[in-house]
Amino acid sequence: MDLSDYKKTVYIPHTEYRLISAMYELVCDGVFYCMYKSYFDSIAESFNKKTPNHIWFIHTVNAYYDLAVSHWCKVFGSHSEPTHYYNLIETQSLVIKLLEVGIEAADTEHLKGFLLNGCNLKAEEYDTYHQLTKEYRDRNLVHREHSPDEINDGDLYFPKLDIAKDTFLSLALLLINLAKKFPEVGDEVNSYRFLYGDFSESLRYAR
Repeated sequence: MDLSDYKKTVYIPHTEYRLISAMYELVCDGVFYCMYKSYFDSIAESFNKKTPNHIWFIHTVNAYYDLAVSHWCKVFGSHSEPTHYYNLIETQSLVIKLLEVGIEAADTEHLKGFLLNGCNLKAEEYDTYHQLTKEYRDRNLVHREHSPDEINDGDLYFPKLDIAKDTFLSLALLLINLAKKFPEVGDEVNSYRFLYGDFSESLRYAR
């Protein structure tokens, strides 16, 4: 496969470029971290406690896991995050593009429903995962909660990465489709060059 065939360039207004490029990088890296974690899990038997690289393996697996969770929370976690997907409805040009790609109304409810529908995830499942994943980030990544007055043994939930990967892919597909709505030639308004990989067809079958 020649990856150069998938490289596309469009030109986007400054504010929209800053948001889309930051979100695109986070979701792409997030997908890779989920895949790396899955791969290392599949070869775990080769790094049992008797092997010299056991400690390296544990640290590597945990690092990919925490990176995946951290990146997920930057785009799906707190609504105040500057890269949260809700920010896609904050500028008029992106609102227009969201309607063009098939979202019925450019509001948080329809945007969330569109993303969840893209990965066949029920809202109740997502809401539960969202709450528990944010809790893991807040108590184990951003802070390290340890007091027995605050957390009991076994209380910490370790979210599985299958939902994270599926929602990453759904958002990646949306960002790609949004990018494709911008011109391939810059002008006074669309002046910031955005390079992306148009893997939209592959993403449809990756989940």
